[in-house]
Amino acid sequence: TAADAGRLLAVRVTMTRTGYDPGSAVSTTRQVAKLPSTTAASLSRTSVQPRRAVQVAVTVTTATRGVTPGGTVGLMLNGRQVALSRLKAARTTLRYVPRAVGTLRLTVRYVGQDPVAASTSRPLVLRVRR
Repeated sequence: TAADAGRLLAVRVTMTRTGYDPGSAVSTTRQVAKLPSTTAASLSRTSVQPRRAVQVAVTVTTATRGVTPGGTVGLMLNGRQVALSRLKAARTTLRYVPRAVGTLRLTVRYVGQDPVAASTSRPLVLRVRR
């Protein structure tokens, strides 16, 4: 179940039958996988001038009903975090101000929070032009 995701779990089975001694067996302890997540992001504009802010709308979802992802998301540029925000009801908006002219590939990384696993958005292309 969703409540077990990310936790250690062992199973004990007890058997009884008339005419026989009761028996039981215990499985080895295993970690249950976290619930997979999907991070979706979109830019408020795909082309901006240097030093003009762009907003990135972010939504993190899971396929499991009743589980709302929480925690933080980071806006990443070339593997470096350039903005950070906390999710509220699985949504947030990040703000980024590009400094130089060029084409940037941004991604949003959700760090995950029990019982939900981390995920990364598809790349977003931002053109910075004079």
